[in-house]
Amino acid sequence: MEFLQCYEEILKEIQNNKSLEEIFKSYSSKLIKENKDNNENKNILLKALIRASMYEQEQELKSLSIELDKLQNTIKTKENQMHASINNNFDILFSLSTSQIQKDYLNELMIKENSSTKLLYDVALNAFLNILESANLIAQRSFLLSQFLLINSLEYSSFNKDKIINNADSILQAAFTLANEWQSFANDLIVNTINGLLEGIFTILEKLQEQIDLLASSEEINLATNSLINLENDFIILLKRNINNELAGQILNQVLHTKFDTSFAKFSRLIRENKQKLNLKLISIHNLEQDAKKIYKNFDAKKLANDLLGKLKK
Repeated sequence: MEFLQCYEEILKEIQNNKSLEEIFKSYSSKLIKENKDNNENKNILLKALIRASMYEQEQELKSLSIELDKLQNTIKTKENQMHASINNNFDILFSLSTSQIQKDYLNELMIKENSSTKLLYDVALNAFLNILESANLIAQRSFLLSQFLLINSLEYSSFNKDKIINNADSILQAAFTLANEWQSFANDLIVNTINGLLEGIFTILEKLQEQIDLLASSEEINLATNSLINLENDFIILLKRNINNELAGQILNQVLHTKFDTSFAKFSRLIRENKQKLNLKLISIHNLEQDAKKIYKNFDAKKLANDLLGKLKK
């Protein structure tokens, strides 16, 4: 029995709504009748059944991957266009400013404007709208989109609690706006957007764990520790702030204490692990600093110079 032929035949039967049990029994009987009931053919049958049963999900994942790639390219193009426009405008104003204070202020303002959350809201709104209009795999695509947007918006930033919360809020507001308009899809959109944001935050926290060893000063460690403080509480506050948001708020209120227990347990664990690792790194740096101070304190430059002179004379 050839695998490819068996696979294609089984795939057609699955697409005609036959169950795996029916197909397995039918092919097993056929193998017995044709005196081909050996281990090799049985294994081919099992492999073909497994592969054919996965076909639809594989095609959906392929479609989602293509869609995410297109979305990523669109976001990058829009970001580049916006940044080019902002840079050009700032260059004009910079050349017109005569005061160094104004120029310094323009530099600070440029950094803030280049990371505007308004752009993120607009991108999220359009992307969620495309998902709802297609009415296909709304739960899975909302999850992947919100996770992707949050991670992508922080890709080049150092770990910063306020930016995580602000960017999550922009994505969430876009989902809530559409949930109030597309009420039949509201539950899937809200629950999976929140799950996607949580998964994005988990990825960011896991990345922080990997980067802690690279932190070289107590200032950097204190900055990261301060950003961790109340991250989970601030995210919960962000959600609770939207409980009165029309239909979206009603759904949020219903699911907030029932759908996310496991996720928030993971949230607490990752924050705790990061804090522990940061504390250990801080202790390590303090020990190195103390050792350096002791070495410097015990260092006798005059004695070393005399020893060197003595060796030279010899």
